[in-house]
Amino acid sequence: MLKKCPYCNKEYPEVSRYCPYCGSPNPTYKEKEEKKLDFKRQLLLFGVGFLGFQIIGTLIQFIFMLVGQSRYGSDKNAIVSYLTSAPVSMFVNSITYCLIFTLLLFIAMPSVKNLLKSFTKSKAYLGAIFAFAFIYAFNILYSVILDVTGVSVASNNNQSSLDSLIKIYPLFSLIVFGFLGPVCEELTYRVGLFDFLKRKNRIFAYVLTIVIFTLIHFDFAADNIVNELINIPYYASAAFAFTFVYDHFGFAASATAHVVNNLFSCISSLI
Repeated sequence: MLKKCPYCNKEYPEVSRYCPYCGSPNPTYKEKEEKKLDFKRQLLLFGVGFLGFQIIGTLIQFIFMLVGQSRYGSDKNAIVSYLTSAPVSMFVNSITYCLIFTLLLFIAMPSVKNLLKSFTKSKAYLGAIFAFAFIYAFNILYSVILDVTGVSVASNNNQSSLDSLIKIYPLFSLIVFGFLGPVCEELTYRVGLFDFLKRKNRIFAYVLTIVIFTLIHFDFAADNIVNELINIPYYASAAFAFTFVYDHFGFAASATAHVVNNLFSCISSLI
């Protein structure tokens, strides 16, 4: 299709960004939507982010177990205390997140330029503000409902273990849990899982992405399983908010909202 340049009155293809004759910008030009990864890379992102964290974390912890055995011999209690100590836990989390982050970026390489470009769009930050405000408002409302109904709730095991590390290693925690963790999860569950499922059905993509994202923060082996269940809505609301803004505002929106949310949580733990 041809269109007439409003400046020189010559016709040129409407898909052109500039008039080839006078160089003036095409006022009706629209940038193409950022290209999505192919389904194989989307599945690989999800697989590496979902299973890779467990596998890599287990391998690193196994190395520390060997170190613990060389130090404490057959003293199982001492080995367990060593493996669950703050320095070892922080090191395992830091190395695991760094490796996963590197692997995910490598897998998403064909789309990294577009993902970074999304941070230049102002609408992304409007989406991030919406997501953060939604999560914050929901958390307040849900907490009020729990108070009114007399239901007591404490941080779940996932948050409690993070809180202890944040207080001991605040700077590393801000980097690992405040930045690397959220970005890895956005690449895994939004760029990977959600985009893959959305090829078939948008509603199903929302539901499964929210469910899986919520359950990865659930401790099935917790002693107080009721407390874990009570905490589910907090994570489910965040999962919905991140998925919604990713779908409507792009990667920068969900990533920014997720990072800000986690940084806010980290800082709150220090106060």
